[in-house]
Amino acid sequence: MLKITVLGTGYVGLVSGVCLAETGHHVTCIDNNNKKIAALKARKIPIYEEGLEALTTKNIDLDRLKFSTNLIDTLNESDIIMIAVGTPIADESTGTVNLNYINECVSEIAKLLSKNIIVIVKSTVPVGTCDNIQKRLDKLSNFECVVISNPEFLREGTAVYDFMNPDRIVLGSDGREKKTVNQLYSKFIEEGTKIIYADRRTAELIKYASNAFLAMKVGFINEMADISEKVGADIKKLSEGIGSDKRIGSKFLNPGPGFGGSCFPKDVKALVKLVSETKINSNIIKSIIKANIERFEKISKDIMENVQECNTIAILGLTYKAGTDDIRDSPSIEIIKYLIKHGRYKIKTYDPVGTENCKKFLSDQVEYYVDLYKACTGASLVVIATEWDVCKKIDAVKLKNVMKDLNIYDLRGIIDKEHFLKNNFKIRSIGYKQNA
Repeated sequence: MLKITVLGTGYVGLVSGVCLAETGHHVTCIDNNNKKIAALKARKIPIYEEGLEALTTKNIDLDRLKFSTNLIDTLNESDIIMIAVGTPIADESTGTVNLNYINECVSEIAKLLSKNIIVIVKSTVPVGTCDNIQKRLDKLSNFECVVISNPEFLREGTAVYDFMNPDRIVLGSDGREKKTVNQLYSKFIEEGTKIIYADRRTAELIKYASNAFLAMKVGFINEMADISEKVGADIKKLSEGIGSDKRIGSKFLNPGPGFGGSCFPKDVKALVKLVSETKINSNIIKSIIKANIERFEKISKDIMENVQECNTIAILGLTYKAGTDDIRDSPSIEIIKYLIKHGRYKIKTYDPVGTENCKKFLSDQVEYYVDLYKACTGASLVVIATEWDVCKKIDAVKLKNVMKDLNIYDLRGIIDKEHFLKNNFKIRSIGYKQNA
Protein backbone atom coordinates (compact mmCIF):
# COMPACT_ATOMS: atom_id res chain seq x y z
CA MET A 1 0.00 0.00 0.00
CA LEU A 2 1.03 3.60 -0.61
CA LYS A 3 1.97 6.38 1.79
CA ILE A 4 -0.07 9.48 1.02
CA THR A 5 0.01 13.02 2.37
CA VAL A 6 -3.16 15.07 1.86
CA LEU A 7 -2.88 18.85 2.09
CA GLY A 8 -6.13 20.36 3.35
CA THR A 9 -8.82 18.96 5.65
CA GLY A 10 -11.95 20.54 4.21
CA TYR A 11 -14.73 18.52 2.58
CA VAL A 12 -12.56 17.21 -0.24
CA GLY A 13 -9.32 16.72 1.67
CA LEU A 14 -10.79 15.09 4.75
CA VAL A 15 -13.17 12.79 2.89
CA SER A 16 -10.48 11.81 0.38
CA GLY A 17 -7.90 11.14 3.09
CA VAL A 18 -10.23 9.09 5.26
CA CYS A 19 -11.56 7.07 2.33
CA LEU A 20 -8.10 6.37 0.93
CA ALA A 21 -7.13 5.08 4.37
CA GLU A 22 -10.24 2.89 4.28
CA THR A 23 -8.97 1.33 1.04
CA GLY A 24 -5.77 0.33 2.83
CA HIS A 25 -3.31 3.17 2.22
CA HIS A 26 -1.42 4.98 4.97
CA VAL A 27 -2.60 8.59 4.97
CA THR A 28 -1.55 11.72 6.82
CA CYS A 29 -3.82 14.75 6.49
CA ILE A 30 -2.07 18.10 6.87
CA ASP A 31 -3.63 21.43 7.77
CA ASN A 32 -2.18 24.68 9.15
CA ASN A 33 -5.20 25.13 11.45
CA ASN A 34 -3.94 23.91 14.82
CA LYS A 35 -7.41 23.76 16.39
CA LYS A 36 -8.83 21.72 13.54
CA ILE A 37 -5.97 19.21 13.65
CA ALA A 38 -6.26 18.91 17.43
CA ALA A 39 -9.99 18.23 17.06
CA LEU A 40 -9.39 15.62 14.36
CA LYS A 41 -6.80 13.86 16.49
CA ALA A 42 -9.47 13.76 19.19
CA ARG A 43 -11.83 12.23 16.59
CA LYS A 44 -14.05 15.29 16.43
CA ILE A 45 -15.17 15.89 12.84
CA PRO A 46 -15.54 19.59 11.88
CA ILE A 47 -18.08 18.92 9.13
CA TYR A 48 -21.37 17.05 9.01
CA GLU A 49 -21.00 14.14 6.60
CA GLU A 50 -22.71 10.78 6.95
CA GLY A 51 -20.33 7.94 7.77
CA LEU A 52 -17.23 10.13 8.04
CA GLU A 53 -16.84 10.02 11.81
CA ALA A 54 -17.06 6.24 11.96
CA LEU A 55 -14.49 5.75 9.19
CA THR A 56 -12.16 8.31 10.76
CA THR A 57 -12.22 6.56 14.12
CA LYS A 58 -11.81 3.14 12.51
CA ASN A 59 -8.74 4.10 10.49
CA ILE A 60 -7.09 6.01 13.34
CA ASP A 61 -7.45 2.82 15.40
CA LEU A 62 -5.92 0.78 12.56
CA ASP A 63 -3.01 3.26 12.43
CA ARG A 64 -3.70 4.01 8.77
CA LEU A 65 -4.83 7.62 9.33
CA LYS A 66 -2.99 10.46 11.04
CA PHE A 67 -3.34 14.23 11.29
CA SER A 68 -0.58 16.81 11.52
CA THR A 69 0.29 20.47 11.00
CA ASN A 70 3.85 19.70 9.95
CA LEU A 71 4.38 18.84 6.28
CA ILE A 72 8.09 18.15 6.65
CA ASP A 73 7.35 15.16 8.89
CA THR A 74 5.58 13.27 6.12
CA LEU A 75 6.48 14.80 2.77
CA ASN A 76 9.62 12.85 2.06
CA GLU A 77 8.22 9.57 3.32
CA SER A 78 5.24 9.77 0.98
CA ASP A 79 4.69 8.23 -2.43
CA ILE A 80 2.01 10.77 -3.30
CA ILE A 81 1.21 14.32 -2.21
CA MET A 82 -2.45 15.18 -2.74
CA ILE A 83 -3.42 18.86 -2.84
CA ALA A 84 -7.02 19.34 -1.67
CA VAL A 85 -7.14 22.92 -0.43
CA GLY A 86 -9.87 25.44 -1.11
CA THR A 87 -10.10 27.39 -4.36
CA PRO A 88 -12.78 29.99 -3.59
CA ILE A 89 -13.95 32.69 -5.94
CA ALA A 90 -11.75 35.76 -5.52
CA ASP A 91 -14.00 38.11 -7.49
CA GLU A 92 -17.72 37.38 -7.81
CA SER A 93 -18.11 39.78 -10.71
CA THR A 94 -15.46 38.13 -12.89
CA GLY A 95 -15.42 34.54 -11.58
CA THR A 96 -11.68 34.74 -10.86
CA VAL A 97 -10.53 31.83 -8.71
CA ASN A 98 -8.31 32.39 -5.68
CA LEU A 99 -5.28 30.12 -6.11
CA ASN A 100 -3.36 31.43 -3.10
CA TYR A 101 -3.76 28.20 -1.12
CA ILE A 102 -2.66 26.13 -4.11
CA ASN A 103 0.39 28.33 -4.66
CA GLU A 104 1.35 28.11 -0.99
CA CYS A 105 1.23 24.32 -1.17
CA VAL A 106 3.41 24.25 -4.28
CA SER A 107 5.97 26.56 -2.66
CA GLU A 108 6.12 24.40 0.47
CA ILE A 109 6.50 21.20 -1.53
CA ALA A 110 9.32 22.65 -3.61
CA LYS A 111 11.10 24.01 -0.53
CA LEU A 112 10.94 20.83 1.54
CA LEU A 113 11.24 18.12 -1.11
CA SER A 114 14.22 15.75 -0.98
CA LYS A 115 13.04 13.00 -3.35
CA ASN A 116 11.03 12.42 -6.52
CA ILE A 117 7.29 12.68 -5.89
CA ILE A 118 3.85 12.46 -7.49
CA VAL A 119 1.66 15.52 -6.88
CA ILE A 120 -2.06 14.92 -7.35
CA VAL A 121 -4.31 17.98 -7.52
CA LYS A 122 -7.78 17.19 -6.15
CA SER A 123 -8.79 20.83 -5.82
CA THR A 124 -10.99 22.28 -8.54
CA VAL A 125 -8.73 24.61 -10.51
CA PRO A 126 -8.96 26.66 -13.73
CA VAL A 127 -7.84 24.98 -16.92
CA GLY A 128 -4.06 25.16 -17.23
CA THR A 129 -3.37 25.35 -13.49
CA CYS A 130 -1.80 21.88 -13.25
CA ASP A 131 0.43 22.63 -16.23
CA ASN A 132 1.58 25.77 -14.42
CA ILE A 133 2.18 23.80 -11.22
CA GLN A 134 4.31 21.35 -13.22
CA LYS A 135 6.37 24.23 -14.61
CA ARG A 136 6.82 25.78 -11.16
CA LEU A 137 7.96 22.54 -9.57
CA ASP A 138 10.32 21.80 -12.46
CA LYS A 139 11.85 25.23 -11.92
CA LEU A 140 11.91 25.33 -8.11
CA SER A 141 12.82 21.74 -7.25
CA ASN A 142 15.87 19.64 -8.00
CA PHE A 143 13.73 16.50 -7.94
CA GLU A 144 11.31 15.03 -10.44
CA CYS A 145 7.72 15.96 -9.67
CA VAL A 146 4.90 14.48 -11.73
CA VAL A 147 1.72 16.58 -11.51
CA ILE A 148 -1.61 14.85 -12.08
CA SER A 149 -5.08 16.40 -12.22
CA ASN A 150 -7.55 14.15 -10.40
CA PRO A 151 -10.78 16.11 -9.94
CA GLU A 152 -13.32 15.01 -7.34
CA PHE A 153 -17.01 14.39 -7.95
CA LEU A 154 -18.32 14.28 -4.39
CA ARG A 155 -21.77 15.43 -3.35
CA GLU A 156 -21.96 16.97 0.09
CA GLY A 157 -24.11 14.80 2.32
CA THR A 158 -23.14 11.66 0.40
CA ALA A 159 -19.43 12.36 -0.07
CA VAL A 160 -18.20 9.19 1.66
CA TYR A 161 -20.54 7.01 -0.40
CA ASP A 162 -19.56 8.84 -3.59
CA PHE A 163 -15.84 8.38 -2.97
CA MET A 164 -16.23 4.69 -2.23
CA ASN A 165 -18.61 4.13 -5.17
CA PRO A 166 -17.37 6.38 -7.98
CA ASP A 167 -19.03 6.59 -11.39
CA ARG A 168 -15.61 7.22 -12.87
CA ILE A 169 -12.11 8.33 -11.89
CA VAL A 170 -10.50 11.01 -14.05
CA LEU A 171 -6.70 11.17 -14.24
CA GLY A 172 -5.01 13.94 -16.20
CA SER A 173 -1.27 13.68 -16.72
CA ASP A 174 1.52 13.49 -19.27
CA GLY A 175 1.53 9.69 -18.97
CA ARG A 176 4.23 9.28 -16.34
CA GLU A 177 3.70 7.29 -13.13
CA LYS A 178 0.57 5.56 -14.40
CA LYS A 179 1.50 2.40 -12.49
CA THR A 180 1.66 4.16 -9.11
CA VAL A 181 -1.59 6.05 -9.67
CA ASN A 182 -3.30 2.83 -10.67
CA GLN A 183 -2.06 1.38 -7.39
CA LEU A 184 -3.64 4.32 -5.57
CA TYR A 185 -7.03 3.37 -6.99
CA SER A 186 -6.44 -0.39 -7.26
CA LYS A 187 -9.55 -1.22 -5.20
CA PHE A 188 -11.77 0.64 -7.63
CA ILE A 189 -10.01 -0.70 -10.72
CA GLU A 190 -10.51 -4.24 -9.43
CA GLU A 191 -14.21 -3.48 -8.94
CA GLY A 192 -14.53 -2.34 -12.54
CA THR A 193 -14.72 1.42 -12.05
CA LYS A 194 -14.15 3.30 -15.29
CA ILE A 195 -10.80 5.11 -15.35
CA ILE A 196 -10.56 8.00 -17.78
CA TYR A 197 -7.00 8.91 -18.70
CA ALA A 198 -6.61 12.34 -20.25
CA ASP A 199 -4.23 15.27 -20.43
CA ARG A 200 -4.27 17.68 -17.50
CA ARG A 201 -6.26 20.43 -19.20
CA THR A 202 -9.00 18.04 -20.29
CA ALA A 203 -9.25 16.60 -16.77
CA GLU A 204 -9.60 20.09 -15.30
CA LEU A 205 -12.29 20.99 -17.83
CA ILE A 206 -14.21 17.75 -17.18
CA LYS A 207 -14.83 18.92 -13.62
CA TYR A 208 -16.17 22.32 -14.66
CA ALA A 209 -18.23 20.88 -17.50
CA SER A 210 -19.81 18.26 -15.23
CA ASN A 211 -20.96 20.79 -12.65
CA ALA A 212 -22.15 23.28 -15.24
CA PHE A 213 -24.21 20.62 -16.98
CA LEU A 214 -25.84 19.49 -13.73
CA ALA A 215 -26.55 23.10 -12.75
CA MET A 216 -28.13 23.59 -16.16
CA LYS A 217 -30.42 20.58 -15.54
CA VAL A 218 -31.56 22.17 -12.27
CA GLY A 219 -32.33 25.44 -14.03
CA PHE A 220 -34.15 23.64 -16.84
CA ILE A 221 -36.47 21.62 -14.61
CA ASN A 222 -37.28 24.74 -12.58
CA GLU A 223 -38.39 26.49 -15.75
CA MET A 224 -40.45 23.43 -16.70
CA ALA A 225 -42.04 23.62 -13.24
CA ASP A 226 -43.08 27.21 -13.93
CA ILE A 227 -44.63 26.13 -17.22
CA SER A 228 -46.40 23.24 -15.48
CA GLU A 229 -47.95 25.64 -12.96
CA LYS A 230 -49.35 27.79 -15.74
CA VAL A 231 -50.80 25.01 -17.89
CA GLY A 232 -51.93 22.70 -15.09
CA ALA A 233 -49.40 19.91 -15.66
CA ASP A 234 -47.86 17.63 -12.99
CA ILE A 235 -44.15 18.41 -12.60
CA LYS A 236 -43.33 15.13 -10.84
CA LYS A 237 -44.81 13.08 -13.66
CA LEU A 238 -43.10 15.37 -16.17
CA SER A 239 -39.74 14.78 -14.44
CA GLU A 240 -40.38 11.06 -14.43
CA GLY A 241 -41.35 11.13 -18.08
CA ILE A 242 -38.23 12.88 -19.32
CA GLY A 243 -35.88 11.39 -16.71
CA SER A 244 -36.79 7.85 -17.79
CA ASP A 245 -35.10 8.58 -21.10
CA LYS A 246 -31.63 7.04 -20.69
CA ARG A 247 -30.16 9.86 -22.75
CA ILE A 248 -31.33 12.35 -20.11
CA GLY A 249 -31.32 10.49 -16.79
CA SER A 250 -33.45 11.13 -13.72
CA LYS A 251 -30.93 12.87 -11.44
CA PHE A 252 -31.07 16.64 -10.87
CA LEU A 253 -34.61 16.84 -12.22
CA ASN A 254 -36.33 17.73 -8.95
CA PRO A 255 -37.71 21.28 -9.08
CA GLY A 256 -36.92 23.61 -6.23
CA PRO A 257 -35.71 27.05 -5.19
CA GLY A 258 -32.47 26.87 -7.20
CA PHE A 259 -29.01 25.41 -6.68
CA GLY A 260 -26.41 26.38 -4.10
CA GLY A 261 -23.45 24.94 -2.24
CA SER A 262 -19.71 25.29 -2.56
CA CYS A 263 -19.37 23.88 -6.10
CA PHE A 264 -22.07 24.71 -8.63
CA PRO A 265 -22.08 28.52 -8.25
CA LYS A 266 -18.30 28.77 -8.02
CA ASP A 267 -17.54 26.38 -10.85
CA VAL A 268 -20.10 27.82 -13.26
CA LYS A 269 -18.71 31.32 -12.63
CA ALA A 270 -15.18 30.07 -13.29
CA LEU A 271 -16.34 28.45 -16.52
CA VAL A 272 -18.05 31.69 -17.57
CA LYS A 273 -14.72 33.46 -17.00
CA LEU A 274 -12.98 30.91 -19.22
CA VAL A 275 -15.62 31.45 -21.90
CA SER A 276 -15.04 35.19 -21.71
CA GLU A 277 -11.24 34.84 -21.87
CA THR A 278 -11.38 32.54 -24.88
CA LYS A 279 -13.99 34.77 -26.56
CA ILE A 280 -16.35 31.86 -27.10
CA ASN A 281 -20.00 32.68 -27.77
CA SER A 282 -21.65 30.53 -25.11
CA ASN A 283 -25.12 31.77 -24.29
CA ILE A 284 -26.13 28.60 -22.48
CA ILE A 285 -23.27 28.62 -19.95
CA LYS A 286 -23.58 32.36 -19.37
CA SER A 287 -27.30 32.04 -18.63
CA ILE A 288 -26.99 29.44 -15.83
CA ILE A 289 -26.04 31.77 -12.97
CA LYS A 290 -28.41 34.50 -14.16
CA ALA A 291 -31.31 32.03 -14.21
CA ASN A 292 -30.44 30.79 -10.72
CA ILE A 293 -30.36 34.29 -9.22
CA GLU A 294 -33.68 35.03 -10.87
CA ARG A 295 -35.01 31.82 -9.35
CA PHE A 296 -34.17 33.03 -5.83
CA GLU A 297 -35.94 36.29 -6.56
CA LYS A 298 -39.03 34.61 -8.03
CA ILE A 299 -39.46 32.31 -5.03
CA SER A 300 -38.96 35.25 -2.65
CA LYS A 301 -41.63 37.28 -4.44
CA ASP A 302 -43.98 34.28 -4.37
CA ILE A 303 -43.52 34.10 -0.59
CA MET A 304 -44.22 37.80 -0.18
CA GLU A 305 -47.43 37.44 -2.19
CA ASN A 306 -48.61 34.76 0.23
CA VAL A 307 -48.12 36.62 3.51
CA GLN A 308 -48.77 40.17 4.64
CA GLU A 309 -46.01 42.31 6.08
CA CYS A 310 -45.37 42.23 9.84
CA ASN A 311 -46.55 38.61 9.96
CA THR A 312 -44.35 35.66 10.86
CA ILE A 313 -42.71 33.39 8.28
CA ALA A 314 -41.16 30.08 9.35
CA ILE A 315 -38.31 28.84 7.12
CA LEU A 316 -37.69 25.10 7.55
CA GLY A 317 -34.24 24.21 6.26
CA LEU A 318 -31.22 26.49 5.99
CA THR A 319 -28.62 24.30 4.29
CA TYR A 320 -28.55 24.22 0.51
CA LYS A 321 -29.49 20.53 0.57
CA ALA A 322 -30.24 17.81 3.10
CA GLY A 323 -27.42 15.73 4.57
CA THR A 324 -24.92 18.56 5.08
CA ASP A 325 -24.37 21.55 7.36
CA ASP A 326 -23.12 23.67 4.45
CA ILE A 327 -25.07 26.87 3.85
CA ARG A 328 -22.78 28.41 1.22
CA ASP A 329 -24.92 29.97 -1.52
CA SER A 330 -27.93 28.26 0.02
CA PRO A 331 -31.25 29.20 -1.62
CA SER A 332 -32.74 29.48 1.90
CA ILE A 333 -30.22 32.13 2.90
CA GLU A 334 -30.67 34.06 -0.35
CA ILE A 335 -34.45 34.00 0.07
CA ILE A 336 -34.22 35.15 3.70
CA LYS A 337 -31.90 38.02 2.73
CA TYR A 338 -34.36 39.09 0.02
CA LEU A 339 -37.27 39.02 2.47
CA ILE A 340 -35.33 41.08 5.01
CA LYS A 341 -34.35 43.63 2.36
CA HIS A 342 -37.75 44.01 0.70
CA GLY A 343 -40.27 43.47 3.47
CA ARG A 344 -41.04 43.68 7.17
CA TYR A 345 -41.49 40.17 8.48
CA LYS A 346 -40.64 38.23 11.58
CA ILE A 347 -38.60 35.28 10.32
CA LYS A 348 -38.21 32.14 12.41
CA THR A 349 -35.92 29.34 11.27
CA TYR A 350 -35.22 25.67 11.87
CA ASP A 351 -32.53 23.33 10.57
CA PRO A 352 -31.33 20.08 12.18
CA VAL A 353 -27.61 20.79 11.59
CA GLY A 354 -27.10 24.11 9.79
CA THR A 355 -28.12 26.70 12.37
CA GLU A 356 -24.66 27.53 13.75
CA ASN A 357 -23.26 28.11 10.28
CA CYS A 358 -26.28 30.24 9.39
CA LYS A 359 -25.67 32.52 12.36
CA LYS A 360 -22.36 33.55 10.78
CA PHE A 361 -24.28 34.97 7.80
CA LEU A 362 -27.53 36.25 9.28
CA SER A 363 -26.58 36.87 12.91
CA ASP A 364 -29.63 38.06 14.87
CA GLN A 365 -31.69 39.13 11.84
CA VAL A 366 -33.80 35.99 12.27
CA GLU A 367 -34.81 33.74 15.15
CA TYR A 368 -33.33 30.25 15.47
CA TYR A 369 -35.07 27.22 16.93
CA VAL A 370 -33.99 23.66 17.69
CA ASP A 371 -37.59 22.45 17.57
CA LEU A 372 -39.48 22.54 14.26
CA TYR A 373 -42.90 23.17 15.78
CA LYS A 374 -41.65 26.01 17.98
CA ALA A 375 -40.20 27.62 14.87
CA CYS A 376 -43.66 27.42 13.28
CA THR A 377 -45.54 28.77 16.30
CA GLY A 378 -47.48 31.89 15.37
CA ALA A 379 -46.46 31.66 11.72
CA SER A 380 -48.75 32.82 8.92
CA LEU A 381 -46.66 30.89 6.38
CA VAL A 382 -44.37 27.88 6.66
CA VAL A 383 -41.77 27.55 3.87
CA ILE A 384 -40.21 24.12 3.44
CA ALA A 385 -36.87 25.03 1.92
CA THR A 386 -34.66 21.95 2.40
CA GLU A 387 -35.61 18.31 1.85
CA TRP A 388 -34.77 17.08 5.38
CA ASP A 389 -36.57 13.90 6.46
CA VAL A 390 -37.98 15.72 9.49
CA CYS A 391 -39.67 18.16 7.09
CA LYS A 392 -41.15 15.28 5.09
CA LYS A 393 -42.72 13.87 8.25
CA ILE A 394 -44.37 17.00 9.67
CA ASP A 395 -47.56 16.22 11.59
CA ALA A 396 -50.37 18.33 10.08
CA VAL A 397 -52.50 18.24 13.23
CA LYS A 398 -49.62 19.28 15.45
CA LEU A 399 -48.65 22.04 13.03
CA LYS A 400 -52.25 23.24 12.80
CA ASN A 401 -52.37 23.75 16.54
CA VAL A 402 -49.41 26.16 16.59
CA MET A 403 -49.75 28.22 13.38
CA LYS A 404 -51.62 31.49 13.06
CA ASP A 405 -52.66 30.97 9.42
CA LEU A 406 -52.56 27.56 7.74
CA ASN A 407 -50.37 28.33 4.73
CA ILE A 408 -47.51 26.14 3.48
CA TYR A 409 -45.17 26.76 0.58
CA ASP A 410 -43.41 23.46 -0.18
CA LEU A 411 -40.37 24.36 -2.27
CA ARG A 412 -39.21 20.74 -2.47
CA GLY A 413 -42.48 18.90 -3.09
CA ILE A 414 -41.90 16.53 -0.17
CA ILE A 415 -44.95 16.74 2.10
CA ASP A 416 -48.08 14.60 1.90
CA LYS A 417 -50.42 17.20 0.41
CA GLU A 418 -53.59 15.18 0.95
CA HIS A 419 -52.81 14.89 4.66
CA PHE A 420 -52.48 18.66 4.95
CA LEU A 421 -55.44 19.52 2.73
CA LYS A 422 -57.68 17.36 4.94
CA ASN A 423 -56.60 19.56 7.84
CA ASN A 424 -57.59 22.74 6.00
CA PHE A 425 -54.11 23.88 5.01
CA LYS A 426 -53.62 26.02 1.93
CA ILE A 427 -50.65 24.56 0.07
CA ARG A 428 -48.49 25.88 -2.70
CA SER A 429 -46.07 23.48 -4.36
CA ILE A 430 -43.61 24.16 -7.16
CA GLY A 431 -44.84 22.83 -10.47
CA TYR A 432 -48.52 22.57 -9.56
CA LYS A 433 -51.49 24.89 -9.53
CA GLN A 434 -52.13 26.08 -6.00
CA ASN A 435 -53.79 23.37 -3.84
CA ALA A 436 -53.70 20.98 -6.83
